[in-house]
Amino acid sequence: MIMKAIHCSLLAALALMLLGVCYGCKISEYPCKGGASCVPLDKYCDGRDDCGDGSDEPKMCTVCNRTYYGDIGRTYTLTVPPPQWNRLPFLCHLTFTASGHEQGDIVQ
Repeated sequence: MIMKAIHCSLLAALALMLLGVCYGCKISEYPCKGGASCVPLDKYCDGRDDCGDGSDEPKMCTVCNRTYYGDIGRTYTLTVPPPQWNRLPFLCHLTFTASGHEQGDIVQ
């Protein structure tokens, strides 16, 4: 019984760490390396070093094929790069999720 509780606690801690909660970041933010700061998810892979250590711009990253979580009342900007002629067809899947509640969850 104790082993099961420890196992569940470790899984819960891992899940929280992956979500950035252990770093103090909101679900709509990306934790910079070391957890010193957080940047909005639309700043991840935008071609600019927003963390100051390059951790938000890993090699081969892309704005495509991701889920973006939003905060109520905030506007986000994403730039989808044009496809390379030698990499067609080009598919870029984007999923947007908002908080909902009384503010709704409409993404425009």
